[in-house]
Amino acid sequence: MKRMMSIILSVMFLSACSGNPVEQDLKKANERNEELKRLLQTEEVSLQKNTQRLENLEQEISKMKEIRGNPDISKYVQDIESYASEMESSFDELDKMIRENEESPQNLQSNFKEVEKQISRTIEDYNDETTDVELDDYLKRRHESILLANDEILAAIDILNRGIENDDPDLFKEGLDQLKQVNEYY
Repeated sequence: MKRMMSIILSVMFLSACSGNPVEQDLKKANERNEELKRLLQTEEVSLQKNTQRLENLEQEISKMKEIRGNPDISKYVQDIESYASEMESSFDELDKMIRENEESPQNLQSNFKEVEKQISRTIEDYNDETTDVELDDYLKRRHESILLANDEILAAIDILNRGIENDDPDLFKEGLDQLKQVNEYY
């Protein structure tokens, strides 16, 4: 009996001492639970953002469907494509001229006048073609940005021209810097 009692007491003692692994497992489970809760919150935020993006895309698609049938919008898109193509061509030509004559801007004078005329004509054509076009809100904002950019382009071209005519490298550089900053309007 004493023997049986000592075995029972030993078993109870050993089981009482083995309580730490259960507590550690419980602590690990709680930590994992907290980690999963944070992950769930992150995923819920991502889901909300994606849902909002999807709603915005659906609205844009709906607007595009409305716009597709509008002849003014189609004309405006054609005008923009023409404008962009002509401006790209003019700026490529200007860039090439400047790189070739970087050391002496006064050599640009005769060729620069032609590029200046091309840019001015492109801007005038854009203004003439888009005067009476009815645009949606998005395209109105884009149109206003282009008009602001055109003003900045003309001002920069004028500064470049004065820098070339007066053989003033600082004024020429100022015009180039202003021209480089025009992209913020697009």
